[in-house]
This record gives sequence, C-alpha cells and structure tokens, in this order.
Amino acid sequence: MKCSFTNLCFLFFYTITFSTFAGRELIQLKTYQPPTDIIAHGTVIPFLKDILRFNDSGKIKFVLDEGDMVKGSIFKIDGSISEYGTLAAKQFTELDEYNYKKAKSNLKIAQLSLANAKIEYIRNKKLLSKNAVSKKLYQKSQVAFLKAEAFVENARQQLKSAKFQIEEASIYATSDGMVSNVYQKPSYWYDAFINCIEITMMNPITINVKSSRGTLDQLDLSRKIIIISPFDDKPITNTFANLSYFTFDSAGNGSLVLVVPNKTYYMKNSNLEDKNIKVVEYPSPVVYFDDQDKTLAIPYNTIYKEKKGVYYVWKVIPSNENNKLKLYKAEKTYVKLNDRIKYYGTIKVVELNINCKLKITDELLWNIPDNLKDGDTLLLDHKNWTFLPGEKIRIKIPLKRQKKGFYIPLHAIVPDVLGNNFIFLENGNKVEVKIIGKFDNFRAVTGKNLTENTKILAYPLDQEHINKILNKNISVN
Repeated sequence: MKCSFTNLCFLFFYTITFSTFAGRELIQLKTYQPPTDIIAHGTVIPFLKDILRFNDSGKIKFVLDEGDMVKGSIFKIDGSISEYGTLAAKQFTELDEYNYKKAKSNLKIAQLSLANAKIEYIRNKKLLSKNAVSKKLYQKSQVAFLKAEAFVENARQQLKSAKFQIEEASIYATSDGMVSNVYQKPSYWYDAFINCIEITMMNPITINVKSSRGTLDQLDLSRKIIIISPFDDKPITNTFANLSYFTFDSAGNGSLVLVVPNKTYYMKNSNLEDKNIKVVEYPSPVVYFDDQDKTLAIPYNTIYKEKKGVYYVWKVIPSNENNKLKLYKAEKTYVKLNDRIKYYGTIKVVELNINCKLKITDELLWNIPDNLKDGDTLLLDHKNWTFLPGEKIRIKIPLKRQKKGFYIPLHAIVPDVLGNNFIFLENGNKVEVKIIGKFDNFRAVTGKNLTENTKILAYPLDQEHINKILNKNISVN
C-alpha cells in the first residue's frame, strides 16, 4: 500500500469494520489516541530548472556534459554578478577578442590625443588673454579639444561594447546543481535564444509529501520535521515556518512541500581520517583518436597548461600503501599535442603526438584538488548529492496533540440544519453526538450509551428511511 497520511489513518481507525445489516458496513467503536508524529514518504522534486541560452548567434566552442556538477553565480544586491559560477557553455570569441584589443588600443590613442589637445587649448587660452594669439587660432584649439573629448568617449563605448560581446559569448551557471540536458553540440553554429543547456537546481531541493487537507490542518508548526537522509540514515531537521509551504490541486488534494538544503558528498569515504589522502573523482581514460587506432587522444578537460606550448596531465598510478583502501598515486606527465580535435558526443578530445608517452590503458584526472603535487596519495570516489530527483524520502511529521476518544470517519456522521450531529447504530437507531476531537478526516465523538465495541453504520445516508428518521432535516455535505 502506498504510504500516505490518509492510508495511515485508515489503518489506525478501521481496526474492526465488517459487513452486516443488509450488506452495509459497520464500524466497531474503539478508543484511540491519535499519534503526535507520522512517518510518511515524500518525493524529491527539483526546486527549479534553468534553461540557458546565448543572446547572440555563433559557433559553440564548449559545453558541459550531462551529469556535470556546477556552482552557481553569486550576485550583488543590485543584480550584477559578484562572482561567476561554473562556465556552462562558450562560443568562439576570436573575432570579439580582436575587436576588444583594437578598441583598447584606440582608447589609449584617443586619451593621448585628448591630453595633447587639452595642453594646446589651455596654452592658447592664456595667450589670448594677453593678446598674444589670434582668436581664430584659439577657437581652432578649442574645437580640437572638444573633438578629442568626444573621441575618447566614443572609444570608451566601443571598448565597453567589445567587452560585452565577449561576456555574452559565455554562459555561467546561475545556481548550484547539475547539468540535466544538453541541447547543442560544440563546433556547430546556432541562432540566438535557442536552448543550449539545462541546469537543474540541486541546492536547495524540495520534497513533496502528498496529504489530505485534514492532515495538513493538524500539522504542529511549532515543532521540527525530521527528514531521514537516504545516504547515511541520519536525521536532518527542518522547520515548517521558514522553509515549507502547502499546495492544493483542483480536486482538493494537498501536498506539504519541504524546501531543504542539499549537500554533496563522496559516496564511499565521506569521513576519511587520513588527511594526507586526497579524494578525487574517478579518472577519464585515454582513447583512440580514430577507428584506425593509430593515434591516441585525451579529454580536453584533463589537459593543464604550464606555459605557452607546454602541457601536462595528471596520471593515476596504483599504490599498495593501504590494505584496506585501494589507493593511487598522482603522477605529473608532460604531453605533446597535435592540433586536431574531435567530439565523442559532447566530450571534446585532443589528439596526442605519436611520440607521447601515454598508453591506451592510462587514466587521467579531470577535477584535481587544490595544491596537488607529484606523488600525492589519492582515493578515487564519486561525488553526489544527498537528495536526487525522484527519490522517495522517509519523513517524520509532527502533529498537534489530540484528545483520546472514539474516532469515526466523517461519512458516519449525519448533520442536520440546526447544527446537531447524529450517528446510527447497527439497528438503525439514531444517537445524537458531540464532536470533541479532530484528526484528518476523522472526528472523536461522545454520545449517550456509546461504549467500547458499539457498532455503528459506516454509511448511514445509504438508508432509504434516513430522511424519515431525521424528519427530513438532513444537510448533506
């Protein structure tokens, strides 16, 4: 049975329900104390998804792969970017970079011309006051000075425009998450505003718990909810007031939506005691560049530049340092690259020079830790999020404390137009009751001669003579 609030309540209250009395269902009253907590299951749903696009048409140079983790940009209060997040995609910008350098040089030239024009203008102004220069020459220097000012401002705007074009050629992640869809491939030309890459926000994440309206009304907002981590089964506390909200669909079905922080962790060894061991992502393999198996190639993101024309990679070598853990050593290896590249799906690989020392069996690091040194001890692991979209999560929901009593479903209670409530016994006799407690779609009732094990009709409105019993004063909800 699917775990939901309504089903749990069904199990609580229908301890003895059976069919008698002309085939109608009966409920046998039992004293019940409603719980103050309920264990339910919620579904992890992304808080939002960002679809990123280029604002200008161009040829794509780089794009992340599906599953890649990203860090979001940090913004200032005015909306401008304080710190860029992970580069998600980039267009070729060679022409834009040339225009930027040219605009920068033009600005310097314009500023030098302005400085000279200003000196000449001030000199002629002083000479004019002494009648040492003609008014015509003074006006000529004044016009030259004003033109130089205009040229500087124009050069500034051109530089600003060139810089903007370069910035527009890059797309940065706007939130912490992972790449969930890649729509465009590198080396292809695409028009502006076409979907390029989709990033699913992973921090925070939402957990959707299906519930009835009645149960949502019973939530104890002063107490903490407890979410059980699927990774280590440890509790994660949250509060309703700050990080939660309720939703209802057109049919009246409710959901409790929890907004919770989502952290990353290494799957195998999150609590590694030896601080000298550096945890790294699983490496990328060396591959053949073509189907002739003549030359090798390596992923572009495994290549590091030492200086112009000098490149190296980090190779992982098996180590026998620890019997309990399978460890590796980092080995810095210089490589010679050819000027040919190709794509395996969205993965860019670079052809190696035939004299390169790497072998097809070698594996290379692509996401190196800070201050990695040659010979460092490594542990290979995979980084993941605590909560992943679609997962079922156990949640302990706090509820308001209710009175102990006979709890029966709403459909067993018949109200009249005067506000009185009735139930019907097994023999069809009506009993007026008072409602003294509420739990989900159940009500605790008290009435004359109602005792433990008293049998009442579950669906009294199905009786043909019910209108006569209540003198036709029945209000049916």
